[in-house]
Amino acid sequence: MSVYPTRLELVVLGTNPDAGREVAAATGGIAYVANEATHDKAPFRSIVRAVVADPDLLAPAADVAMHLVCSRQIKSHAVTWAPGEQTPGVVGCFGLRGREEHTHQQTDDHWHHTHAPLALTHHAAMWDYVQLSVVRTLDGPALDGIALCAFPTLEDHDLRFFNDAESERIINADVASFADLRRSPRPAVLSEILF
Repeated sequence: MSVYPTRLELVVLGTNPDAGREVAAATGGIAYVANEATHDKAPFRSIVRAVVADPDLLAPAADVAMHLVCSRQIKSHAVTWAPGEQTPGVVGCFGLRGREEHTHQQTDDHWHHTHAPLALTHHAAMWDYVQLSVVRTLDGPALDGIALCAFPTLEDHDLRFFNDAESERIINADVASFADLRRSPRPAVLSEILF
């Protein structure tokens, strides 16, 4: 049983930030998109989250992958801007593949019940945290989940991702206990837009 608010969503990953914005606007979703300040070599440059009955509505932004997920809102920031405006700050987006010796359920249980509380303790500058647990991969590479770690500024993300060296050690050791970083996609730093 989840201790955080959850809901089922469709999530698509793509390489075109403009398509991500357009699809999120058309579906009332959330877009996470690369911009000039967040150039990256990640395998995706946009993520769209939406609750829609027809997955084809998200297809223009789904040239990398499409997943049905259970989203868990672990920590929330206050929204003080209008729909369609870019959220202040940046979002670190981390695709998750579990260790090969673990089932999806074992990976997800650890991520949900053990890692989430650690993240809240050791990422003090993080102002929003969402876990997207993959229920089913509909297209593209399989994932166990996607972590969305938001910070109020790029500087907070780059310089205050961890509280201190001990927090970094604790988080890295925990991640290594349930995630396979070699099989997980390279992280991306994106901007968030709520519609």
